[in-house]
Amino acid sequence: MNEEAPFKRWIRQVRDTQENEIDCSECLEQLSNFVDLELALGEAGKRMPQVSQHLHQCTVCREEYEVLEELARLEIDDALPEQADLIEKLKRNP
Repeated sequence: MNEEAPFKRWIRQVRDTQENEIDCSECLEQLSNFVDLELALGEAGKRMPQVSQHLHQCTVCREEYEVLEELARLEIDDALPEQADLIEKLKRNP
C-alpha cells in the first residue's frame, strides 16, 4: 500500500500551509474554471495558485477535482456514458 501515513501527511500539510489560503467552499466555486484551464492550457496551478494549493492540502476537494477532470476529459473525447448506463451501473454498485 502506497498511502502516506496520517502523521506524515499532517506534517506535510502544516509545512505547506500558506499565509493566505482559500477554504473548501471557495475552492469548489472555482473548481470548474480550474479544470477548464488545466485542460486547455495545462497551467491552472500557475494562474490559480490558491486553488492549486488547496487541492494539494485537501483530499475531499482533490477527489472532487479528479471527478470533474475525468468527466471533462470524457466529454472532450465524446465518450460520456449514457444516462441509462450510469443509472444501471449505480444500481449494481450502490
